[in-house]
Amino acid sequence: LLPERMRLSSLYLLPIGLALAAATAMVLSFTQGTAMMAGAEADSFTLARASITLVVLVWPAMAALWPRGRWLSASALAVGVVAAAIATHA
Repeated sequence: LLPERMRLSSLYLLPIGLALAAATAMVLSFTQGTAMMAGAEADSFTLARASITLVVLVWPAMAALWPRGRWLSASALAVGVVAAAIATHA
């Protein structure tokens, strides 16, 4: 499905975006954890849905990194997304 002469940078957009989103989800879960427990259920559900989306999208991101020999980056991305899912209680 990919053209033969595709730029390498266009394949890294998904992994970079997922890493930033996972970091943001972890920061939000730690800084707004008390506000979510106090009754802001909509924010809690939104953060949980976002982390589930991260878990679903981590597989294509790893598939973009793995064939290029970036297996360490793919593993680090997977660990970061799992940490974000655990932090948001999803």
